[in-house]
Amino acid sequence: AVPSTTTVDVPFGEVVFDTGGFFKPAISNTTLIASRAGVYTIAGSVEWDRVTLGSVLPTARTSVSIDRRTPTLRLTLATVVTPYQDHQFGSQALSAVARLDAGDSVRLSVYQDTGGSLSVWATDQYTSLGMVWNGP
Repeated sequence: AVPSTTTVDVPFGEVVFDTGGFFKPAISNTTLIASRAGVYTIAGSVEWDRVTLGSVLPTARTSVSIDRRTPTLRLTLATVVTPYQDHQFGSQALSAVARLDAGDSVRLSVYQDTGGSLSVWATDQYTSLGMVWNGP
């Protein structure tokens, strides 16, 4: 569950496929790590659980960020913000293209301000993070 007004990195417990060897759960279950330098396409998606809030009009935010190894730095690549509608946030999806160095990592983070905890659907069909090496 994601506590209100807290940014949480989304953990992943399984891999559907990993042809690039980017997911290294022994190091971190919240990141994908670039195996070589180059240009990558990165995509993430989150499906929020339904919530009933009365008259509160909160928002949900999903971001993809890079953790640079040298220099140590976190850069936000893309963010999507969705206002509360019809007792649900629904899904959020985003993508970006970035030049990464070998060892740089990518993570999917979520935030919500409902005033209580809110869950994301933790299945590969609804919540995912992917990365493809495009070339040097």
